[in-house]
Amino acid sequence: MRILIVGKYPPIEGGVSRRIYSTARTLAERGHDVSVLTNAREVEPSFRQCILDRDREMESKSSRIRVFHVEEISERAYIPFANPYGSKLFGLGLSIARDFRPDLVVGWYFEPYGLVAAQIARALDLPYIVCHAGSDIGRLAQHPNLKSAYEWMLEHASGVLTSGHSPSVRARLSDLGMQEGRLVELPIARVETMFSRPSRQGRPIVEMYHKQFREWVTPIGLEPALLERLVEANEPPIDWSIPTIATYGKVGAVKGSFDLVAALAALADDGRKFNLMTVAGGWPEVLQRYYSEIAVHPALLKRTTFLPLVAPWHVPDLITSSDVVCFLERNFPIEFHAPRVPREVLAMGTCLVCSSEVARKQPFAESLVDGKNFVEIADPENIAGLAGRLGALIEDQTNCNVIGKHGYYLSSTCERFFHPHPIAAAIEQTLRSVPPINTNEADFQVSASPTA
Repeated sequence: MRILIVGKYPPIEGGVSRRIYSTARTLAERGHDVSVLTNAREVEPSFRQCILDRDREMESKSSRIRVFHVEEISERAYIPFANPYGSKLFGLGLSIARDFRPDLVVGWYFEPYGLVAAQIARALDLPYIVCHAGSDIGRLAQHPNLKSAYEWMLEHASGVLTSGHSPSVRARLSDLGMQEGRLVELPIARVETMFSRPSRQGRPIVEMYHKQFREWVTPIGLEPALLERLVEANEPPIDWSIPTIATYGKVGAVKGSFDLVAALAALADDGRKFNLMTVAGGWPEVLQRYYSEIAVHPALLKRTTFLPLVAPWHVPDLITSSDVVCFLERNFPIEFHAPRVPREVLAMGTCLVCSSEVARKQPFAESLVDGKNFVEIADPENIAGLAGRLGALIEDQTNCNVIGKHGYYLSSTCERFFHPHPIAAAIEQTLRSVPPINTNEADFQVSASPTA
């Protein structure tokens, strides 16, 4: 079958991008032809993953997956200017769909991808489904100018895919006019197969990324003096002989990023030996503050390795290269936000340090035991307490490794009870349930040049 997915894709950072990447590959492995329509190449530098040259060659070999990127447009094209992502995606999508003639269009994340998928499908009389994320209905759908557009989008969808069974999510979707019979509640998804310990290259991959930091960080627009301090501090090779504490993903106050920096700065000032390996994304002003907080502590800056945003298929290499991975999100404004980072870390057998808020949201939360299979931080804002727990892990490497192994045992036991590919399965189920499309074309020819 032929499937057109409209959504985020690497090099865009984040969970939605990674899940689309993984789902597209799963569908291709099952024999489907998949076209992905995206504006990923226009993502802001501070949210752009660094794609290694070796990976570009690897990605081009996926013959059943074609990735289409919209073209840039001059910033003076019209007034007042705003990059017309929706219109560009719609125009390119029409060209693709007219030739590709998909059996189903999938819009993943409401803005602008879900709306564009609905427009393409309605224009060409094709069935479509929509996948939402937390911020779609937790923030965007509350905007008075967007709500009616999303109501139209959901009204004509063949299905709306939602993760979990949150009453608040159902209420939000119902408020947007979604018909109950069209809601597809997905079972809990297993962590992707890329998060498996065998066959990881680990440190050599991390060292490749280490060399790319200057090139990645320069376009972000940090203050020149700060940029030079970071680049200079990052020149020495990584010292793998001492404990490595890693963090990856978007940074910010609710992510616990500044709590972690303060705790590690205290340990560095106390003379503790460790590496902080940080992979940070976010708006430039947030990154400016985050990097500045590290740079004002000379002892911590000396112990810090800065990496660019890592492609999703190399996140496991980052985890296995670390002794500890921290995820300290707290007071997150979207209640049904359920990060998967803790499960990724557990699956790789690295010691997880996690906030209580996030630990409670994990599907096997009742089996998480502080000090046995992970380290729980009740209040990340308690800097002394956080520093004490991290300092204990630095000083007792054996216990740190044991906690990581117990986390791996928990993960390998629990993950097998979850669905391996729920979104791909839901897409296939929708394909089986919608009426067949009348077409005499034996094969498809694309009118635009695809790039992988």
